[in-house]
Amino acid sequence: MINVKRNFITSCLLTISMATCSTFPAMASDMGAGGKISPDFIPCFTVMNVDEEGAILQQTKDELGDIVRNSGVKITDVTGNYPEVSISGLVSVEDEVKPFNIEGEIKNCGETNKNRLLLEGTDTYGNFEIMDCSFYNTSEWLNLFNKDIPDWKNKSINTLYLLDKENRNFTFCETVAEGEILEKEKSFIAEKDELNTADIKNINWIGKILKVVNTSLKEPNPIEERRSMIAERSSGGPQYAQSNAPYSYSKDFTYLGNRYRDTLNFNLMTTFSNNLPLGGITSGEARIQCLGGLFKNLDTGDKTNSNTVLGRADDIVIDLHIEEENKHGFVRTETTGLYGSTPGGLQVDISYGISIPKTGIGASLSWKKGTSSSNVNANCTSFYNNASDNQFSRNIKVRFDKNFRLHYSDHYLQTNFQIRDFDGSRPRYGKVTAFYNLAFYNNFDGSTDSKRIGRTVRYSNQ
Repeated sequence: MINVKRNFITSCLLTISMATCSTFPAMASDMGAGGKISPDFIPCFTVMNVDEEGAILQQTKDELGDIVRNSGVKITDVTGNYPEVSISGLVSVEDEVKPFNIEGEIKNCGETNKNRLLLEGTDTYGNFEIMDCSFYNTSEWLNLFNKDIPDWKNKSINTLYLLDKENRNFTFCETVAEGEILEKEKSFIAEKDELNTADIKNINWIGKILKVVNTSLKEPNPIEERRSMIAERSSGGPQYAQSNAPYSYSKDFTYLGNRYRDTLNFNLMTTFSNNLPLGGITSGEARIQCLGGLFKNLDTGDKTNSNTVLGRADDIVIDLHIEEENKHGFVRTETTGLYGSTPGGLQVDISYGISIPKTGIGASLSWKKGTSSSNVNANCTSFYNNASDNQFSRNIKVRFDKNFRLHYSDHYLQTNFQIRDFDGSRPRYGKVTAFYNLAFYNNFDGSTDSKRIGRTVRYSNQ
């Protein structure tokens, strides 16, 4: 099949370029305000002087008014050896014509964009940034600039979006794929698994130009906070205190009149026994549980998996603290988890009281590679504690490097820990706090963010 495609890729793309010139003949013959475009150009629209933040692109074509100019794109030559392609052409905006030569590779767009192929390339003339050059077999996730295309939501669409590097004029070229052209492009879709996968920043190209994004972290309400502190007793088992709270991290933006929201949900859980026996040892756990999320068009209801991940941008840290009033110390930790991407490095930092500097201990890892996730299990034992010198391991930091990525609902990172009472002489109360240093990365626009959230449980010592 690949050899066959190599034989007709050039003629196919040339046919596409010629056919699109006649897709909307009325537009070609009467372009209206902004001047006429030669009929051998594909009718397009150009938004003039797009600001650096892309804020102007939050509006629809009709709302933009006179900022929009009629323009045209002409394909002059197509060469290549599939999937490598070179497309030469011209962009005409008002009285100025500029050439482009896109050299690149046709790629698939991953599992969440199964019905799209993308030409990932650059303009070798340096005149334009190639924002998008795609074939969409289905248009359920498309938000076209030209919504006057009849019944476009039920059509297959070709897009070519070019940003002029000199003046930031943004040209939208959108045409319907029909007939023989459509069948040929569908054949490419059928063989998409033979192609490389495009870079996520090019798949989610809007994030390259639209920088007006609002982020928010929804924290648990006071009722949820109180409920999370209620002791839970398993049947016939010990009593535990748990600080368990749901969070939602969201990014909101508007593009061409449609509102979008990208949300990642997760739980932070700190659990410890209600009672630490005098002179004894008790176990607890600190857990980051990903609950998955959605990327949703709030106006159309279209949705897919969230673009946000925990990790990738920076390390994730579970930072455990015991208050210093008591002679209590960490004596052991065990780290478990299920996460995406390549297994990363793990570091455990230990702080012995006030006078002893932090000491790093490298923990060996073992993992089982899965189709999309990996398991991690690492042990660190025999932390240093010296009651006579009042030196205790009161602060343990478990640091997961940025290759540990939490994205799907079964992903989690957890540190199990044990605390020992080194006094044993009198009852008292204590508390253990887990601070979660979270690094957020958004695949849509490449943005990063970080949050530090603490969850505390109290316990008795008697």
